[in-house]
Amino acid sequence: MKRGIFATTLILIILAALSFDFGFYETYLRRPGSKSENVPLTVEPGTGVKAIAAELKNKGAIRSRFIFETYVWISGTQARFQTGKFYVRSGQSYAKIVKQLTSPGVSEREITLLEGWGIREMAEYLKRQGIAEVEDFYRIAGTPATDYRNDRDAFRSKDFSQEFAFLAGRPDYVSLEGYLFPDTYRIPLEVTAEDIVRVMLKNFDRRINQELRAEAESRGRTLFEVITLASIIEREVRADADRALVSDILWRRLDAGMPLQVDSSVNYLTGKKTPSISFDDREIDSPYNTYKYPGLPLGPIGNPGLSSILAAIRPKTNNYWYFLAGTDGVIRYGRTLEEHAENRALYLR
Repeated sequence: MKRGIFATTLILIILAALSFDFGFYETYLRRPGSKSENVPLTVEPGTGVKAIAAELKNKGAIRSRFIFETYVWISGTQARFQTGKFYVRSGQSYAKIVKQLTSPGVSEREITLLEGWGIREMAEYLKRQGIAEVEDFYRIAGTPATDYRNDRDAFRSKDFSQEFAFLAGRPDYVSLEGYLFPDTYRIPLEVTAEDIVRVMLKNFDRRINQELRAEAESRGRTLFEVITLASIIEREVRADADRALVSDILWRRLDAGMPLQVDSSVNYLTGKKTPSISFDDREIDSPYNTYKYPGLPLGPIGNPGLSSILAAIRPKTNNYWYFLAGTDGVIRYGRTLEEHAENRALYLR
C-alpha cells in the first residue's frame, strides 16, 4: 500500500517537473514574445551577468531577470559574454539573446541611402542588401508615385503622425516620400523595414528642426510644400551653388501660376532615368506630371538632402525664369523663353 502511494507520488512529481520544464522551454527558451523591437545594449569589460540581466529587464528586452540568470548558469555561458554594443530584439527567446551576446562578431551594419533617392530606389537597395523585400518596405513607407484616393490596391504608408508631429500636415493620400532622410546609418543586423523607416524619420526630425520649420512657415510655405519643392531641386540640380537660385525660379513660377515643367517629376512617375522625357511621357495623366498640371506635383518626388531643403526655405533672389541642366550637368539660366530655347539647342544635344 505504502509502496503504491510512493510510486504514484513519484510519478506525479515527475509529470509536474516535466510540465514545468516544457512550459519554461516554450515560454522563455523557444517561443518569442509578442512585442518585438530592437533594444540597444552596451556591455563594458567586466560587466557581470546580473548587471546585464538588469539592463535587459529595465529596457523591456526580457521579462524575468531570475530566469535569464538561471538559464545562463545552466547553459554554462556566464564567462562567454562579449563586450561592445548590441541591438537585442525583444520578444525573442532567452536562448537566442544569450547566443547573440556570447557570440563574437559584429551586431550592426552600415547602410547608405543617397540624397534624392525615392522610396522605389531605397526599397531596391534594401532588397539588394538582403535587409528587406520591396513590398515589405512599401507596406511601411507607402507605394511611391501613387494617389491613394484613386488606387485602393496600393500599399498605404504606416501612420507615424502620433510619433512625429512634423507629419501632421502631410496628406494621407501620399506616401512618406520626402521625409525619409537620406544618410549613412548604422543599423542592427536583425532589423525590419519599419525599424529603418523609423530611424530615417527620427533623423529628419533632428535635422529639420523646429527652427527651420518655423522659418519656412514665416515665409508662407508649409513644410510639405518645402519638402516637395526641395525634392525637385535635389533631382534637377547637382551643385549646391545653384540650388538656391533654382529654388527662387521655381517658387516665382508657382506664385505666378506658371507650370513648373520639370522632367524629374515625370521621370519619378515613370521610373525612368532619362535626362529628358518624351512627348508621350509629357501627356501622362497624373498629378505628378508638372507639364500637364500647374502647381507642385502631388507630393515629393524623392527624399532631398539638407542642402536642397535649406535652398527651398531660403531661395536666392534673381531675375531668371528658366533653367536647364545640360548634358554636362551644368545649369544654364534664361530670362526669357527665347534664351531658354537657345540654351536647349546648345546644351541638350
